[in-house]
Amino acid sequence: MGMFNYIKSYSKSYFLSLGIALCFLSCGKQKLEIEVLGHQKLSNDRLNAIHFIDEQNGFIAAGKKYSNGVLFVTSDGGLNWDSIGLNADKLLRDIKFLSSDNGFVCGDQSRFFKTEDGGDNWNQIQVQTQPIWTNLHAFDFDVDSKIIGVGGEGFGFGMQVISKDGFQTWEYEALDFELVDIQFISSETAIAVGYGVIVKTEDLGANWQIADVEGDFFTSLYFIDEQTGYVVGDQGSILKSEDAGNSWISLRSANNLIQERQHFQTVKFAGLNEGYIAGDNGVVWRSLDQGVNWEKIQIETKADFKDLVILNDKIILVGDDGNLTILKR
Repeated sequence: MGMFNYIKSYSKSYFLSLGIALCFLSCGKQKLEIEVLGHQKLSNDRLNAIHFIDEQNGFIAAGKKYSNGVLFVTSDGGLNWDSIGLNADKLLRDIKFLSSDNGFVCGDQSRFFKTEDGGDNWNQIQVQTQPIWTNLHAFDFDVDSKIIGVGGEGFGFGMQVISKDGFQTWEYEALDFELVDIQFISSETAIAVGYGVIVKTEDLGANWQIADVEGDFFTSLYFIDEQTGYVVGDQGSILKSEDAGNSWISLRSANNLIQERQHFQTVKFAGLNEGYIAGDNGVVWRSLDQGVNWEKIQIETKADFKDLVILNDKIILVGDDGNLTILKR
């Protein structure tokens, strides 16, 4: 098992943190009207992850936890979707492409699927983990196409799978905690989040440093560049790093008695200033000032959103029970 070291998280100052918190509490009550371009119910599946190769061609990883996995594909910017059968009998959780032809999907029972023809055909890769039913939640590539997949089950244990050759071979390693999202910020350097932890590796998963943060099940992260990134949590936390994940500033604390309860599941940014957070009960928030202030986008649906993608003229959100919502950007 890799070495775990602790790194500290410092607030810039008490007064700065208080100022951000007070501003957030005020601005967070604002409701923003944005045009809803469409809402679809693709199926009864959980839509877990959405990824676009370009402005027109995209995929959704979906399924049901104990019964099936399915991909949905669009070639018209998300207006229409078709399902693709993978012969997967368990939930699919993440999807990413290295190029227009080469992509991967990961999911439950420690499985990857790989395509080399733009998603027309997929080959299953069974990663032999212990226990075999450990779920793979997410993965990412570095600049040299090396891959780390992370997962776990029941909050109590986790795992990572590392491949340097497109999963011709791979290495499995048990971890002490479940990880649910990961992003490379440079070659062999990645940040991952999960149950009560934010961790960083600078050597392709051989060693991980644990940030001094607590109080949430961190569900999603997004780094704009090598230095600046955001993390959100199931209990409403919003954190920001400006030093490549070495320290974290709290923009919103986890749920408490003096603020509205939120359950965030995904965060994405388009450039330095414009960011979106989505989560349970139809929650969508937008920031236009690097995460300092957030406005609540007013929409009709109460779907539990799991992921979103920001395109040139629209934002597409996906979630439970096959729900997909398109907002004008």
